[in-house]
Amino acid sequence: MIRKDGRFDTLVTYADESQGHTGGVYKASNWAYIGRTGPYPRWLDSTGKQVAQKATKNRVKSEMEALGHIKVGSFHKHKYVLELK
Repeated sequence: MIRKDGRFDTLVTYADESQGHTGGVYKASNWAYIGRTGPYPRWLDSTGKQVAQKATKNRVKSEMEALGHIKVGSFHKHKYVLELK
């Protein structure tokens, strides 16, 4: 459907190591492996839900901590690209 739409030349996606993902689905679907990103910190709120440091605005570590978020480590992501045209 995305190819037929014609608006995009390239798709980019990430497999998040913090979630145990390696990108096997992308590899099997012939996406090009570009490499690893980061590492970037992973933050959780008081309920254990993951929160983005860059959601709505960029927040520094002290702002995340002031909001009650807990850093649970730093993780890489695997980057994949699919050329559509």
